[in-house]
Amino acid sequence: MNAAFGFFERSRSIRGKMEIYQLQSFMAVSETGNLTRAAQKMNISQSALSSHIKALEEELGVELFIRQPRGMLLSKMGKELISEAGAVVQASRKMKQKAMDLHTRVSGTLNIGINTDPKFLEVSDISRRMAGLMPGVSLSFMESQTFETCNMLKDERMDVGFHYGRIPDPTVFSLALFPVTVCVALPKRLEKDMENADIESLAGLPWVWTRRGCPFHLEFQNRLKGKDLKLNQVTDAVEENIVKELVKSGAGIGLMRKDEALDLVREGAAMIWKGFELKVPLGIACLEKRKAEKMISGFLDAIRNKYKIV
Repeated sequence: MNAAFGFFERSRSIRGKMEIYQLQSFMAVSETGNLTRAAQKMNISQSALSSHIKALEEELGVELFIRQPRGMLLSKMGKELISEAGAVVQASRKMKQKAMDLHTRVSGTLNIGINTDPKFLEVSDISRRMAGLMPGVSLSFMESQTFETCNMLKDERMDVGFHYGRIPDPTVFSLALFPVTVCVALPKRLEKDMENADIESLAGLPWVWTRRGCPFHLEFQNRLKGKDLKLNQVTDAVEENIVKELVKSGAGIGLMRKDEALDLVREGAAMIWKGFELKVPLGIACLEKRKAEKMISGFLDAIRNKYKIV
């Protein structure tokens, strides 16, 4: 048993009743040395304050103050007990705050769709931030793709999801985080004389592609409009890590995040074509009607804080 609660229990054994407000009055008079100022500090009348002190002294069976014409000084017993009184008051405040936290604490599981490399998204840092902001919420990460984002949110397969590009659906709220640079990477076996080649020269080479509405590929196709070109699409790959491995293995040319393409360049497995570069926003989305829910709004706050988004 600590000193504060030992003091509390001893006082209760004397007469059986002691109030926190009496201890607060004891502390206020000790701090100010004056009944009038202490009463003002506590926003009560001087007579009420005097009755608190008197009742506490009777309860404890000791004189807490030495009354003087110009104020009140702690007695020897008062000096011995003031720190314990403070500990009891502080413990009471802490208990009330704990009760408030338990009453208002958000708990549950937030399902988060990740559309790319967890390391690139820094999910460990996101988890740490959420643990500090909402310790009662556990995060469940799952694989998702940009073209699936709206349906997965509407079907409640996920609560929030990372995605590329813009989402035109008005029922979905999206927060843009930062632009991702996309480039064309050629496997080592195809790099000869191709670094400065035009798109016409590249079109007939094998391409690792996707037919699932990837923003990278849609924007690249927009750039090709009017050129009357048809790319030689030999492989259908949805996930970025699959595209990276296929390019690395020499299966074909691929559209990739530039940071991943540079990894392959450093490995000596690929080169970056100089004829194309694109900025695509990375965003986090949720249903518009759910963005005010405590877990989701807390997650969005954590994301805004991470990327310093106003």
